[in-house]
Amino acid sequence: SPYEPELLRAHVVGLRGLDLATLGTARRLETLGGRCCNTVAATALARDKTATENALRAGNVPRPITVTLASWEEVRSLAAAGSVVVKPFAGSRGAGVVDGGPGGGSLPKREPFPGPFVVQDRVDGDGIDRKLYVVGETVRGVLRGWPPETLAAKRGTPFEPNEKERGLALATGRALGLELYGVDVLYGRDGPVVVDVNAFPGYKGVPDAAGLLVRHLTQAARQREVACAS
Repeated sequence: SPYEPELLRAHVVGLRGLDLATLGTARRLETLGGRCCNTVAATALARDKTATENALRAGNVPRPITVTLASWEEVRSLAAAGSVVVKPFAGSRGAGVVDGGPGGGSLPKREPFPGPFVVQDRVDGDGIDRKLYVVGETVRGVLRGWPPETLAAKRGTPFEPNEKERGLALATGRALGLELYGVDVLYGRDGPVVVDVNAFPGYKGVPDAAGLLVRHLTQAARQREVACAS
């Protein structure tokens, strides 16, 4: 990549909004000693829904039942037995999510996006999406209705996560190796569950996000300086 020389001179590089192919450049950067936030491995893991599911289950992070299916016919057949939400395999930040409704009645007859399809049991809660945004060990919360239809709704309402929510967010990060990430939490009959994870989100609605990110990235840069000097 023509950008690699410039990137190598950077103390730290934030990885945000990259597709899996572009992550190859960042992977080469890491092999040459570059410091990425998040790491390439953690970023790629968070983009792979099946790998994310396996890692979260291994980390005992509560999740709705989630499976990956190859065909839309399989999705419609499974949805007929209950209420599900369907997501793109490599999607992020809620893009392309389809709510199947009771018995899959709201699912289109034809696939709305290419497979494979991630099918998740629908969580019937209070209709509020609790966005937990994490920077290192700091957790901030934003409440949003779904789907958000206005700019104000997208920004949501800041709230202070309780200890259970904070623990859930940090357990998610440990399971995936993330340091900058967002966790979507819904409350079901059995309590809070993680329904989605995004590496390096936009931190929309978090009042002190800029300061938190600057401090974290500055600390990461200083740690790299020390490592390079030793």
